[in-house]
Amino acid sequence: MTTMARPWVTGCALLAVWLCAACADELPTCTLEPGQQAEDNETLCDGIDNDCDGLTDVLARLDVNACTVAGAKGACSKGFRACFGQTATCMAPPPIAEASNGIDDDCNGKIDDVAAATSRPLRARVVMPPYMWADDPGNTVLYGVQTALEQAGIPFDSVQPDDDDRQADWAESFYELDDYAMIIMPGYVMPGYIKSDYFIRQRQRLRQYVEGGGVLVWFKPLGPDKQAFGNDRMAQADVAALGGFTAHHVHKKGATRVAIQASAPGAHLLDSIEERNVRLSGGSTVVNVEVLTYDLDPAADVTAYGLAMAGDKVLGGTLLYNRVGSGAVYTMGYDPAAYTAFRCFVNCFDPGRDVLTGLLRGMFRQAAGGHAVLKHSVPGPEDGVLIPSHDIDAPDAFNDGAWGAPGALRMAKMEKNEGVKGTYFITTDYVTGYYDPELLLDLCDLGMCPQGGHSIQHLYWGEFPKGTCEETLVNYKPAWPTICGEVRVNLELMRKTLPKGTRLDSFRSPYLEVNPHMYDVLAAHGVRYDSSLGNGDMRTNYPVHLSNFPWLQEELFHHHDMLEFPVTLEDGMGWYQGGVEKRLELTKRSWPFFRGLWMRAMLENAANGATTVLLVHPSFGVGNDSDRDNAVNKINAVEWAIRFAKQHGVLVTTMAEMGDFWMGRRDTRIAATWDASKGYTGKLTVGKHAAPKLTLDFSDHIDSFSCAGAGDVNIVGGRVTFQQTLKPAFSCDFSASVK
Repeated sequence: MTTMARPWVTGCALLAVWLCAACADELPTCTLEPGQQAEDNETLCDGIDNDCDGLTDVLARLDVNACTVAGAKGACSKGFRACFGQTATCMAPPPIAEASNGIDDDCNGKIDDVAAATSRPLRARVVMPPYMWADDPGNTVLYGVQTALEQAGIPFDSVQPDDDDRQADWAESFYELDDYAMIIMPGYVMPGYIKSDYFIRQRQRLRQYVEGGGVLVWFKPLGPDKQAFGNDRMAQADVAALGGFTAHHVHKKGATRVAIQASAPGAHLLDSIEERNVRLSGGSTVVNVEVLTYDLDPAADVTAYGLAMAGDKVLGGTLLYNRVGSGAVYTMGYDPAAYTAFRCFVNCFDPGRDVLTGLLRGMFRQAAGGHAVLKHSVPGPEDGVLIPSHDIDAPDAFNDGAWGAPGALRMAKMEKNEGVKGTYFITTDYVTGYYDPELLLDLCDLGMCPQGGHSIQHLYWGEFPKGTCEETLVNYKPAWPTICGEVRVNLELMRKTLPKGTRLDSFRSPYLEVNPHMYDVLAAHGVRYDSSLGNGDMRTNYPVHLSNFPWLQEELFHHHDMLEFPVTLEDGMGWYQGGVEKRLELTKRSWPFFRGLWMRAMLENAANGATTVLLVHPSFGVGNDSDRDNAVNKINAVEWAIRFAKQHGVLVTTMAEMGDFWMGRRDTRIAATWDASKGYTGKLTVGKHAAPKLTLDFSDHIDSFSCAGAGDVNIVGGRVTFQQTLKPAFSCDFSASVK
């Protein structure tokens, strides 16, 4: 069960409150049971919640909602319908660079008419303006861009120079432009720092780079300074002209959202209503998010594909796309990684900071001329990932009773029958006495190992002291709980029971409540993978490396080398009513509500290559005293989710397997180029972590792949999966031929 209190969040889960309140009156009219297929999926923009999932006129990415755009060709003619108000719109992509993939990507009526050209090295370079190091000493802006690039799987270089070298790094980067397909300048860009005189020709080099096919992505570039005169003002105007604008305007408050159109190639992956309508503020409170808008240069080939909005009022263009020669400049008038609003805590699709990840992926594909290679976000050819996870923290989950066999065992048997593994987080509550260590062994016998810790007493522990971290089962006093005790003794009890050598490196806090000492204690006790936050906390649906995740560092993360798996979906929905916390539990009656939310989140996350973490307690739950075997409804619901995932190209795996993959993926470097006659060539180097099921994602469909010493690979379309785990420091030269 989750709690919604978060010390760093205000106005928590406003949409979740509305959803529960809105759907509650309709629940008696819904008769769909777990395991059944709905015949009344939302297909109309009529102002009615036709499928009783609490979402009015939110259409799922299903075949029934597929659509075509009249007069458009190729990929630009196909998409899925979405409701804007009570008007249905076909969300189809814009033309993008052609690849050999059986798709008319550039929408000219011809399939795979790829231009014969050689690309720049398929890497991005992040270069910080020198003043940003002082303006942002915590590197929040830099880490935000790096996190998005890591999640996107884009190969990139980012230098963090010493204090004395920051100006030099900025200057040297202009000599390295042709070594990269895409250049990214985070923070804000002062035009006076892009110089051009007899000795320093940064401005000319940048323009030549873009005209020659490079892609420049810069954040909040400033227009000409009105106080500047003569050559200075002309130089600043020249820099602004590269971005296709003549002046900028700063909005430090009042902007509530950004409306995005997929009219720029870099935005072609933003294909949901949430991604096209990015919230900057939530509820009735306007959160101050700095947004720059721009006056477009009438002499430029520029498009404002993102508009800053204050309610329904247009403040101006904030996302610009300027075509310059054979390249492009993307001007980001606001930082999508830094926004504060969110739609709900769990049980919804909120793209959050993933909007920036999608934009960078789209921009990089354009920079690569349609021939990009990324590190895929899934350990296999599937589009997305589902992690079914279960908190074992109730008597009927552990023990036999009037309800029958333990809920955890019944859940595990179902998952084994489906050919998948669940991730089980165990509460070792020896205080109240319902903990049964034999359950851990029974789960292992069913293939549900490794498992994770989940505290001893399952208490709200946000205010607990750290403790000494010398607590053991012998000396720990549960009446005076500490974070060290609840973590350390929990893991101690599990290690005593589990077979020797069984991994125990995952954890989830009770009630998804966090404590300022928590991550220090977890890291000190061998935990590598945690899942104690919701996607409403993290504003992302990808696994997160805490070592450089810029937000919540001071409060919680402390740069530990750990992974966080935000919870996306749960078997309950919490809200406050009259100052009282309430919860809607998944039951036979409420199943249609949860089914719709789960279905849409899984589909939208899969479209982004993101991960969906499903948390279901195999117990009757809160407020279900009249149905003591409600666990059967939850088991059937998870069974439906697993089957639905498989049917829609979503890999079902465990948190440990996904964590191992993501750790190896992060440190693996790829350096590649593409040539029309040779295909892809490059070098792959594994970092300090082994890389299991590493998967490369090519824009083109691959005919053959070679990488000496790497063993067999599986090729599906453009995705190449290594079948053997690549050892740390493994390196090979690779080549990939295109069909």
